[in-house]
Amino acid sequence: MKVRNKQQGEKIVVGQFRMHEQTWVKVNIVVDKGIKGIIEALSTFPELEIIESCEGSNTQNAWVCFRYGRYWEHEWRDLVAFVFQVSIYS
Repeated sequence: MKVRNKQQGEKIVVGQFRMHEQTWVKVNIVVDKGIKGIIEALSTFPELEIIESCEGSNTQNAWVCFRYGRYWEHEWRDLVAFVFQVSIYS
């Protein structure tokens, strides 16, 4: 079951749970050495949250999973705007 998110004043309501107002901070994390550069580059985008990553192997490609923007309010809207904005400048 997918729960829609609503904003009520300064509080975010997810189902029956109330969350505090959220903000972005950058933290240090341990990553695979082979993808350090791409992780550092992605980390320059203030609202991009890296969930997990792997540098891959001889038989598998590297990958990075991330979320973007206020995904708890809009499941895909901020991500689409980000992708189109980045592709314009590429």
